[in-house]
Amino acid sequence: MPNALEEQAGEINLIEKSYDTDGEACYIFTPAHVYNDSTSRPPKRRKTKPKTKVTNDVEQPFFVPLLEGNEAPEKVKTRFETYEFYCFEQQRKIEVQIHPSRFDMCTNTLWQAVLQNLNASTVDDIIDFLDVGSRQSCGGRVPTGLITAGTGNTASYSIFESLSERINASANRSLVELSAAQSPNIKAALRNLIRKLTARASGEASEEKADSVDQKYLNYDLQLLHDHVLKNNVSQVVLVMRSIEAFDVTTFSDLVGILCSWLDRIPIILILEIETSIDLFQEKLSRSTIRQLSGTVFEAEALGDALELVFRTATRKVDQSRLWIGASLSKMLLDRQRDYTQSIPAFIDGLKYAHMSHFFANPLSVLLAETKRDCLTERNLQAEHCEAIRNLPSFRSFIGGLLEDSKGYKKARSLLEDDDTLREYVAQESLKHARDSLDNLQTALLVLEKIQTHVQNEKTAWSESYILGMSGNLIKSALLKETLLAIRKLPSDTMLALLETLSSIHLVNISQHIKPLRNLASKHSRPLRSSHENSSSGGHLHTTIIGQKVSLARSNPSTENVSAPEKKYTSLVTSIFDTLVQFFNTYLINPTDIFLHEVLIFDIKAPHRDAFTPKTRFVIERALAAPHDYLGCDCCDNRSRAGDGGRGEISLSGTQPATAILYQLYLESGTLINIADLWAAFGAVIRGSADGGREGGGGGGEGGEAGEEGEAGDIERETLALFYRALAELRYLGLLKDSRRKTDHLTKLAWRGL
Repeated sequence: MPNALEEQAGEINLIEKSYDTDGEACYIFTPAHVYNDSTSRPPKRRKTKPKTKVTNDVEQPFFVPLLEGNEAPEKVKTRFETYEFYCFEQQRKIEVQIHPSRFDMCTNTLWQAVLQNLNASTVDDIIDFLDVGSRQSCGGRVPTGLITAGTGNTASYSIFESLSERINASANRSLVELSAAQSPNIKAALRNLIRKLTARASGEASEEKADSVDQKYLNYDLQLLHDHVLKNNVSQVVLVMRSIEAFDVTTFSDLVGILCSWLDRIPIILILEIETSIDLFQEKLSRSTIRQLSGTVFEAEALGDALELVFRTATRKVDQSRLWIGASLSKMLLDRQRDYTQSIPAFIDGLKYAHMSHFFANPLSVLLAETKRDCLTERNLQAEHCEAIRNLPSFRSFIGGLLEDSKGYKKARSLLEDDDTLREYVAQESLKHARDSLDNLQTALLVLEKIQTHVQNEKTAWSESYILGMSGNLIKSALLKETLLAIRKLPSDTMLALLETLSSIHLVNISQHIKPLRNLASKHSRPLRSSHENSSSGGHLHTTIIGQKVSLARSNPSTENVSAPEKKYTSLVTSIFDTLVQFFNTYLINPTDIFLHEVLIFDIKAPHRDAFTPKTRFVIERALAAPHDYLGCDCCDNRSRAGDGGRGEISLSGTQPATAILYQLYLESGTLINIADLWAAFGAVIRGSADGGREGGGGGGEGGEAGEEGEAGDIERETLALFYRALAELRYLGLLKDSRRKTDHLTKLAWRGL
């Protein structure tokens, strides 16, 4: 017992010593009443649904209420649903029309279908080339398809995507793609080729499993690929090499030589993407490598053609009305795309963002929620919407036009004062008239395009005609003038083909000229010529000498050496010309003259410019120099103190954010900034604001003085904290850093506007 007690006492002494020792580890044990069995399973967690707070029956959309927050939740939801319809449902309908055989409601989009349809013929030619290459021998040379895509051509991606889909759908074909990064040398290129092909065929993504196909061969031995071809009955191996200029020339030459030697055992075909030109690519290769290739050239559509097709699809008229993109925004989108050679998806994002901006920020976009006449009733259109309509520039112009006529005074007064009258007029007349006017404008653009196909060798791009038409400048442009003048010089056969093409357009009243022209042309074996064909030269020039004076006279070509049938044809051409001139004068209007064009046309460049080409530094500098522009509070707006009626620069005030105050002091300093001087100036601004707040409330006696001293100490500490935080934020923005020359100074790193 004594020994046991002594041992126990010794243990107690050791424990006591351990508490006094620094650096000893501390162990925390769970009490028995908290957790009885450390090996037992923890309590089961139950999945519970988060409690949602239901405020009303209307589901909250992603858009925010407009009209100063007075927009009804139903209208916000309608705007969001209309935006979804315009950006998704309508695009899918167009996609079915563009490429119905490959339409997938879940995976594909309209724009993918556009790009696939753009190069559908190229993909078909490549598939035919693969079929021929699998049946015929190329004399010991490797069959090679050369796709000339050009630098940065996004449309080439659709070629390889479509090609991969169609090849993978075949049971006896395999497609493998190698990049330049995967082929630094010949061994790596062969190893990745074998690994990708065998792993894809076996469905194993693990590279180790792909390497363990047969251990008696090296992992870059093509015998592995030969065994795989025999085992899986592969009739053709398609090797795709994108951006062939990035590959090492020696590696590519060695790869071609090895594949050529195995061509009798491995049926392989090369597909190469050339971004420069075939001549430049051929100059890099040796003659022996060129002799081992049997090339066939496939030209992909240019990036400009893809851009034009996407823009045309987005702006063409469909079955139902839609939002129009204005001329200024369209020009900015196209110029940015061409200047910076951006991808087609980036251009598509710009179009989608334009739709989203219109429905997000314009409360009147609810008028686009189709399409019944009685949809704009008193319960569907708020009084705030009517006031917003009255504030539109097009409404003011419309009212001004009514007041010019004495009979329109009563109507203008009712539209200005009665909301129900305005709702009825917008629903039944103005909105439909605006849509019809824009649809007729686009019909005029289509007519101009059809005319150009008959009178000119090169027709104007749709984007150029669209921008001219939406800006209202097409009616006075040289493009329309030259096209119409060229109509007067067409022979009878070309004119007849043009009239038959335009007869399908109901707005063009041209069908009455077809029968007389056909009867007149059928009586003559040769096409009739109009006398206007020689009008550019103005006829023949005659010179007469009388005495010592020379007189010049020009004969009229319409009356000289013109047969009777040609005179009739000239008269008919003049009638056709007058009909087309009247058509264009009627329908080529300025869209900004249409009432409610702000609802149907989105032509604001600022949201798109801020989102896709942001000026980050400019925005930060403006926010720090003029915080009132962003905060919108009266306390930070001190422009009236500048002495010029509020038009001067904003002066310093302690109510402004601390970082803005320090930044304005930072702008007034030089390259080296003394921290003490900066702190003194910052504190003076803050204390000046605080002293101004205490001037109105008096105070007296010793108790008041003691309270002021305590309050001053608190303000000093708060000011110092604000100073340190503002200084840290300016350092984070990269405007300041510690000076190496003087420890108590800061170095200025950036100047505003530079």
